[in-house]
Amino acid sequence: MSGMTLFYFARTTIGISMICMMNSTSHSDYEKTEIEVSEKCYHIFNNSNELSKSYEGTFNWSISTQNSIISANYWGSLLTTLFAGILVDKTSPKKIIILSASILLITTTAFPILAIYWDHTSVTISRFIFGVGDAFWAPSFNHILSNWIPVAEKSLAVGIYTCGVQLSTLLGNPIAALFCNSSFGWSGTFYFCAFLILIFIILWIFFVQPRFDKGKWVTKNEFIYLSKNILKNDRNKLGKNHKILWLNIITSLPLLSILLCRIVEMIFVVFSTTFLPLYLRDTLYINIIDNGIYSAAPFVAQIISKVTIGALVLKLQKKKTITSTQSVKICQFISGIGVMIGLSIVPYISDCENPLKTVICFAFIQSFFGISANGFFTSIYMLSPTLIGSITSLNIFVGVFGAGSTSYLISYLKSLDKYNGWNNVLRFIGIIWLITSLFFTIFGSGEKQNWVKEISNEEYNLLNKQTIDDSKLENLR
Repeated sequence: MSGMTLFYFARTTIGISMICMMNSTSHSDYEKTEIEVSEKCYHIFNNSNELSKSYEGTFNWSISTQNSIISANYWGSLLTTLFAGILVDKTSPKKIIILSASILLITTTAFPILAIYWDHTSVTISRFIFGVGDAFWAPSFNHILSNWIPVAEKSLAVGIYTCGVQLSTLLGNPIAALFCNSSFGWSGTFYFCAFLILIFIILWIFFVQPRFDKGKWVTKNEFIYLSKNILKNDRNKLGKNHKILWLNIITSLPLLSILLCRIVEMIFVVFSTTFLPLYLRDTLYINIIDNGIYSAAPFVAQIISKVTIGALVLKLQKKKTITSTQSVKICQFISGIGVMIGLSIVPYISDCENPLKTVICFAFIQSFFGISANGFFTSIYMLSPTLIGSITSLNIFVGVFGAGSTSYLISYLKSLDKYNGWNNVLRFIGIIWLITSLFFTIFGSGEKQNWVKEISNEEYNLLNKQTIDDSKLENLR
């Protein structure tokens, strides 16, 4: 969880930092006029503008340039996402985490240097390279999780593990806001993040083992329990005696339902971690310090809901009250309904004089979104433990399209309504999350799928001999 927190912090800190980096006069897209700002909010808008001058940046990047920088790391992930999953299934996830973290460390350190002394093109390239390394850590973490956690406990484990996403914003946004308003400036956030990643790498090397049967501090009772509850086939790497049934994978509706949810999930995640500070600034005229707190606060509700629902699901499954399939479907359905309702309400209760109403509503939204960690996200770990690295990478791969397109999608939806464009964004995200959640409710699954066939040594040798004979025959021709 600490690793996910750090890596997400490195990815999303650009949201608050971008506000501090930009010269407000350079992005007319976000300028406010007397017509746009209501009379009761005008004094708040002016006060926020006065305070912003103390941290206002010097960069004059256009909105399209900012979008390119924000989305560059997602497009970088496309290069290595699928390859990363295959590599994790066949090699050491522990070593791959070290590689991934090292790339993030270097590019995070380089970001402010390139921005200050070079140009936006070099910054975009650095974020692209960041994405190349960013693609490796999720399948590696998931592989290790599958090797340590029994099926019945995965819902709770996933809920706790993925709290790193919320913690990265809950802690990261206020930290970034404080750096913005300090003598260190926005660049201090990146250097601080890089330092934490360095500490993580050192601790990871000395204390982490990728499998429970290699754990140095596993007690005898723990070893016996895990040995009984984690199938040998589930913790083995994909070997020569395994045959992948590709047709079953390609035609799998449970997998398709996960991938659709993943695309929309990433749109929501990018909005809530990167663009929510901009939303609060543009609609409620909140200053940078308050913004760091208000944009982070709703994630407390998400953490609570994920862990609480995960514990409840674990209890119900152990009592055999519900099956794993029923649990993931119910959780995803509830998430879809709750998020849709919340995002529909926000435009009607937003009030610059009482921003807490909006914050509370976003807390409501985040609490329901957090339930999806026990829905489609938990299903990822159950469909095929043997192929968890590859399935995770495929999941991340499609998610990249959602994440990478979010900044452009938001710009387009806002352009449709000059004064209330953010309302279009909220409604759109709510609708597509509900649709994909309903699709998962119908076609999703929490059971192991028939995607890998274990063949005997005799069958393997026979197939191998046939392949060699066919090769010799081809050479004779």
